[in-house]
Amino acid sequence: MKACVVLALFLVVALAAVAQSNEAKAEVPQIHNLLKRQIRPIIPQLPRCALWECNSNCIRRGFRGGYCAFTGCQCY
Repeated sequence: MKACVVLALFLVVALAAVAQSNEAKAEVPQIHNLLKRQIRPIIPQLPRCALWECNSNCIRRGFRGGYCAFTGCQCY
């Protein structure tokens, strides 16, 4: 009889502990559920040019000609 009372008391305490831990888990956000970082890549706007526009603009400015480079129009 005494063993049954001890076993019942143990089960009640264990059930209360499990219920309390479930409530605590619901309140605290899980560490392993990390959000994905929102990253927007910054792409610098490079100057665009067309070969004929670059060449004609350089000739208009008094150069012999010009060419399109990665950084824009280059006169020579």
